[in-house]
Amino acid sequence: MSELEKTTTTEREFYRSLIQKIIDKQVDYLGSEAALSKARRAPVTIDPEGNVMDFYGKGKDVISMLESEYEEVWGKAISKMKMKNLFEKEVSEEKKDLLPNELQP
Repeated sequence: MSELEKTTTTEREFYRSLIQKIIDKQVDYLGSEAALSKARRAPVTIDPEGNVMDFYGKGKDVISMLESEYEEVWGKAISKMKMKNLFEKEVSEEKKDLLPNELQP
């Protein structure tokens, strides 16, 4: 495996894991049905139990799309605050540049 493939695989896993954490947190807030319904409007494949199987496109873009979907429920300010709080706890300092600029804590 080349260095580029390792980086790409590592980044994809970072994004898949973070997308899962976003959805899990929204399930806690909204309940499974509402949270998963919103998440499925983004380019994410989610199994019936709510596990993220894969995503399509760039990870940053998928996170922005998820935030936009949940913004419809919470409003812009609250949605961004919830995301930033989650990222503050879950994303290491060296990986924060992988987040969309407007959502970096």
